[in-house]
Amino acid sequence: MRELAKSMECNQKLINRLGYSCRGRGSSLFDKWTSIRDYETAKKMLSETTIENIADEIGLIGTAYFLTEQCKSVKYHSIAHELESILGDMFYCIGIRNCIKVSILDVREKKLGYDRSKTVKVFRSDAPEVVLCYITAETAVCDVPKKQANSTGKGLQITGITVSKPNMPLLNLLSEVGLDKAVIFDWVKRTRLTELRKCIDIAMNVLVDADDDSISESCRVAAEFSEKVQSLTNTYVQEIRKIQ
Repeated sequence: MRELAKSMECNQKLINRLGYSCRGRGSSLFDKWTSIRDYETAKKMLSETTIENIADEIGLIGTAYFLTEQCKSVKYHSIAHELESILGDMFYCIGIRNCIKVSILDVREKKLGYDRSKTVKVFRSDAPEVVLCYITAETAVCDVPKKQANSTGKGLQITGITVSKPNMPLLNLLSEVGLDKAVIFDWVKRTRLTELRKCIDIAMNVLVDADDDSISESCRVAAEFSEKVQSLTNTYVQEIRKIQ
């Protein structure tokens, strides 16, 4: 039964909007959340964003799922599995998966033992008992293209989500469990160090590719990038001190 649930496919709409699930394949959400470079911007974005906002932005509401089996336990597990995957990828996007985790809320069917949950739990990774919130998918049966001869042609469509702490800004959710500064710290560190790495790589490539005729010019260009690296390092240290 678990394997049947895992074989479910999500429709192309969600894949295209997420690109896939914020991992950087042309996703506007990825670009937005990975462009944070300072404490003030990160704090502002977290204070203006709710989980409901994100669900709307990535096109989660209205997404239909193809299911291989019409058993309710499979349907519930599949939806919860997708929510878990999407949220996990979003946390990966801003580099905070070490701070926060998502898991399917286990609700066992007494006789058969299947997972009947459409709810995920968001919690501190170092303290699973410290919960940020619960998120439940609201669904309705819908028609989907038949994938095989004996298919029922039915699937599930997400019609909305219910958050246990409705419309609460992410900053407040994180602050309640003592993670606001830790998340922003990791977020800014990730983007700043990525900038540094790019500059260092460029400087090294300029020197490696230089020939005898252009070595002087290449050294000058590499030196300019070295100065930029130093400037970025100083700015990075200043931003980290603000957060601490």
